[in-house]
Amino acid sequence: MGLINPDEMMAAEKQEMMMQKSAKPALDDGEDKHCFPYYDFTRSLIKRFDGSFLFILVLVNFNQGLGILISLSQQDLFKAYMD
Repeated sequence: MGLINPDEMMAAEKQEMMMQKSAKPALDDGEDKHCFPYYDFTRSLIKRFDGSFLFILVLVNFNQGLGILISLSQQDLFKAYMD
């Protein structure tokens, strides 16, 4: 009555193994280090996230950096004008 089909057992084991593999982060082991700054970090981001998400992330960071640059240049202009 309570017998389990071997095929169902193998499928359940395969599914469990897939879940364990997908639960691991997609990071490198750190065996091959490169001389370029942030190369390994960028490569791990590309492996971990979707390309459209990374594009929007770069775009938002560029936009915020440009806004900060404009704000700092305005402050410097006002400081030079007041002196």
